[in-house]
Amino acid sequence: MADSVVRQRIQSEGEGISSNKDDTSQSDHDGYHTDSELSLSDDDKEDIRDIDDEFVGRREYMRAVKASGVGFPSSYILRNLPTTHLSLKNHNIGLEATRPLCHALKNNLRVEMLDLQGNDLGFKGASLVMEMLLENVTISNLNLAENNLGNVGARAIGNTLPRLNLLIHLNLSGNKIGDPGMETMAPGIALNTSIERLNLSYNEFEERGGKLLGGALGMYYEIFFDFNAVYYWRTSDDSLY
Repeated sequence: MADSVVRQRIQSEGEGISSNKDDTSQSDHDGYHTDSELSLSDDDKEDIRDIDDEFVGRREYMRAVKASGVGFPSSYILRNLPTTHLSLKNHNIGLEATRPLCHALKNNLRVEMLDLQGNDLGFKGASLVMEMLLENVTISNLNLAENNLGNVGARAIGNTLPRLNLLIHLNLSGNKIGDPGMETMAPGIALNTSIERLNLSYNEFEERGGKLLGGALGMYYEIFFDFNAVYYWRTSDDSLY
């Protein structure tokens, strides 16, 4: 339903936005630049001027980077903002580069899958991403695995989940989320009505966190939480099945 509304909105605004690529090519991945390495080519600059950018956010991204006063825009991000799958997996972009990215994505109507795995975002970065999702209307698949979110990051996510109704897949694996984090995140999980696939593998919650999670899951289609302490607790007690 939301997808059809978005696509109608895009079509009504014209066809000027560049075509999507569902998968990021290896050449794009290799072309990623850190802030200190980037020098925009004339072709990149011309492309930014020519594209219908209102629902892509490349100019917004450029302005946000400039306003931050930290580093330079990433040509990789600029090329991939108009695509459906934006992957920054293991690029270690950190908090400062996350700010302008999230600013650009607030009004972006192209990206549907955002992969930020392995970027050391911490709880502050997680907060930025969740705030962005409150305004974005196309991202349905979010990967925040291995970002050192911890219990504080889990709270930020839990506080936002009840207000998100487009997110379908959420990966929070490997984020050092323990029982205290599950206490604050579980209520948000329970109140969210859209998520069908939730990955909490390789975290640190135990029996108490597992019970809280179990009570919150409701009708989730798939749940993954291997290699938490609760995993061994569940499999060692047949009464839990």
